[in-house]
Amino acid sequence: MPSLRKLALVALACGLSLVSGLAQSRIRAELQQPVTRTILSLKGDPDYPTTLKVHLLTPPGEGRFPLAIYNSGSTRLIDDRDVAERHNNFLVSYLLSRGYAVALVYLRGFTAYSDSVITDFAGCDVVLLGRRNARDLSAIVDQLARMPNLNAKRVLMSGASYGGWNSLAAGASGDARVAAVLNFFAGIGSKKCTGEEGSAERGSGILGRGNKTPSIWFYGDNDRLISRAMWMGMYRAYTDAGGRAELVQFGNFRDDGHGLLAHPSGLPIFVPKVDAFLKRHGMPHQLVHPHYLPLTAPPPSGFAAVDDIGALPVRDEAVRRTYAEFLKEPFPRAFVIAPGKSIVSASGTFDPLADALKACRESGLTCYPYAIDGDVVWAPPAAEAPKPGQAPSGNGNGPGRH
Repeated sequence: MPSLRKLALVALACGLSLVSGLAQSRIRAELQQPVTRTILSLKGDPDYPTTLKVHLLTPPGEGRFPLAIYNSGSTRLIDDRDVAERHNNFLVSYLLSRGYAVALVYLRGFTAYSDSVITDFAGCDVVLLGRRNARDLSAIVDQLARMPNLNAKRVLMSGASYGGWNSLAAGASGDARVAAVLNFFAGIGSKKCTGEEGSAERGSGILGRGNKTPSIWFYGDNDRLISRAMWMGMYRAYTDAGGRAELVQFGNFRDDGHGLLAHPSGLPIFVPKVDAFLKRHGMPHQLVHPHYLPLTAPPPSGFAAVDDIGALPVRDEAVRRTYAEFLKEPFPRAFVIAPGKSIVSASGTFDPLADALKACRESGLTCYPYAIDGDVVWAPPAAEAPKPGQAPSGNGNGPGRH
């Protein structure tokens, strides 16, 4: 997600003594609640010795925290700072919000579609690749289980793309500590490997044989890396072989389904499904630390098209110019209004809506969302004040956290 934010606050013509003109600042985007990050160097599978980087994130408290593992694809030459950014996605935020300690595992090899992953580590055998990475994961869990603040008796294994494939392999490894698997658009393949052993569909069937570890699979129709035909074939092969899997087909997501975890609009898609899945399997699923997640936005109101500058309920040229600039900003972004007093816009942060509302509160204002990302959510404000912890909306019923 973006590492910079832009915050603009404009006082209207009536003036505010607290704010004058246009103020902009840029800061690093961070999780909204304190998190302890410990960088560990842990041993992998002793049969193929290596040392792996693991970033352990723990929420506030003494523990013992339930343990979740998150696996992603990454390049072999990435540095520690880039690893931290790569894992800073909304699934990690979700897991922290449910009270998990999250171990971000940087597995050996390259991304799922880099030829060197398979040919360097397991030839063209995608099942062997997954099983070798699963042994690395088992060795990492062995070492994390010795930490007094972690509970590794029932581990939640999760991953995206290449990391999703390795998570499925860990679920099929026979390690009884792996209690459930979250698979986000797992896939594997190589242009160099055209034989049967390089087939993700065939490999999924092998991983599914006799595999009783429950899993939930998320796939989109417009994934730029994994076609619908590929993931449907993987799912059928896995379940036909006896694997336990629930499929969530989320259709088209923005311009690439592979980016579901990189944008806050993905949260309403996966959070309710994962909550229900974890509850069914006796895993922690309740919201414990809400501020690890961004505010949910009010729904589109139909008040106006987002690019209709003339529809703004503020007749001030400075505001209209600021709104025109806001429309050039990337998602996520939020534009809020304190009627008759001021407007605030924020973009490129972990939670731009919360940032904009916070700027309002710090200036003694009550603001209402006008536009979130590509939608106008404005409705004329009611007299009812917003409830604490909610984003105010036109009817006073602002959203909370996911």
